[in-house]
Amino acid sequence: MRSSAVSEERFRVIRSRAIVVVFLWLVVLGAGVLYPFFTLFHAGFSISLLFAPEVLRTAERTAVTSLSALVVAFLISFPLARRIRGTAEGVLQFLWILPSFLYALFVIVLFRQFRQFDPLFELYSMRTVWVAWVLVAIPFLSVSLARAWRDLDPREDEMMRVLGANRWQRWIRYEIPKMAPTIRSALLHQMWLYLTSFTLVVILGGGPPNETLEVGVYSSVRLDEWNVARALAFSIWQGLLLVVLRLALSRSRSSEMTVGLEWARRGASGSRGLHCGRWVLGALVLMIAWLVGTTSGLSAALFSGVTLSLAVAVISLCFSVLVFELKQPLLAEIGAWLSPMVFALAWWKAYAFSASPWLLCIGIQVVLFSPWVARTFFPLLARARVAELEAVRSLGSHPLRAWFHVEWPRIRESAFGLFALIFGLSLSEVSAVILFSRGSFEPLPVWIQNQLSRFQFGPAFAGTLALLCVSGFVFLAPFLLQGRHGDSDENNENDPGLPNLSG
Repeated sequence: MRSSAVSEERFRVIRSRAIVVVFLWLVVLGAGVLYPFFTLFHAGFSISLLFAPEVLRTAERTAVTSLSALVVAFLISFPLARRIRGTAEGVLQFLWILPSFLYALFVIVLFRQFRQFDPLFELYSMRTVWVAWVLVAIPFLSVSLARAWRDLDPREDEMMRVLGANRWQRWIRYEIPKMAPTIRSALLHQMWLYLTSFTLVVILGGGPPNETLEVGVYSSVRLDEWNVARALAFSIWQGLLLVVLRLALSRSRSSEMTVGLEWARRGASGSRGLHCGRWVLGALVLMIAWLVGTTSGLSAALFSGVTLSLAVAVISLCFSVLVFELKQPLLAEIGAWLSPMVFALAWWKAYAFSASPWLLCIGIQVVLFSPWVARTFFPLLARARVAELEAVRSLGSHPLRAWFHVEWPRIRESAFGLFALIFGLSLSEVSAVILFSRGSFEPLPVWIQNQLSRFQFGPAFAGTLALLCVSGFVFLAPFLLQGRHGDSDENNENDPGLPNLSG
């Protein structure tokens, strides 16, 4: 009888898991991807417009500009990667996570200096976008390649030197082949970011014809120009480029860069670090309060942006952990194949007038940012301490309580780091939100975008500074909260039976 009851209970658990899995696939893939894109195609697919000269020129402009910027950025980053260490690498890591608004403002200020010598100098053009793209790529490529340099075994290089190989031969026959997977992955990832770049092109391009495929999608469905067929034509060409890149990236023998997570460290451990960290947090809060008090309209945008980003960060983590436990990791990788603007357009066409923009923007960003969680968090979750969990459960502990006692201390720091990373990405994301920004719903990145479009550089800079302060606060606060336990954690990190929080 007991075995029969156990079998029945196991059957109910398996059936419940199957129902949840089917429901998730229907919601994420069916309602989240297939139905919105079917609606978009049904609304405006046109073969003739797909090969229209304007669309083809935009596709060519996007490919040529992004490829040339990538080549120049790589030529600058490759020698730089061999020389950066310590503080210099930390600065480049920080520069990589800065929002695009700040790069746009910097390039505008830089190019304005040329007008002192040439009053007719063209400030807003694809040339300006190209310069900004090169600047944006240098930090990411330099840090990625620097890690690849450090991964090389110096003993192998020394052996080739003993055998008579000169510097050029060692570079061509050893260093480049060894680094090739990382180089390929970094270049493809940066190319992906170029193809989905929105803010820099909108601000610095100056409007049509200085636009890329991503911006062409948006410019086709603005209130003053509603042309779904044109937007869909841009979307198809961009989708083809993105799929080719994704397939090439999946063939790479090395995984993609897990940028951001491994930079988090418990630098605030110890009384001195905690004391300094609290002063920094206090300064950030005062700076945010001052910006809100002196900039009209910033408070509402800041509240909307922070609320949206908090929801996206929490739900992204919960969703990713859920699909991992259900052994459905592909659900967390769907967003890696999608363009933010095209995905937002599909949802806008399918659901814009039937659901709250808050819910729609949260859903869009959860799908888009879940791959970031999957690539960095899933390997950590896969190293679960099964023996310890079983031991705690055998003592009568509830499975959830056992997990919090055994697994949570091990992954806590990484979870906080991912939360801060997703929060920062969401807080600076424009293309996934701007189509839904109407009336009272104007999150901070869209507000900054609108200020820049109106040439209100003062409020735009204040909004960007507020964005940086909020992101810095969210990055720093969780690790300060953990700092009180830092000493005990470090004392236990060499004990194989205790959680290691070293990250």
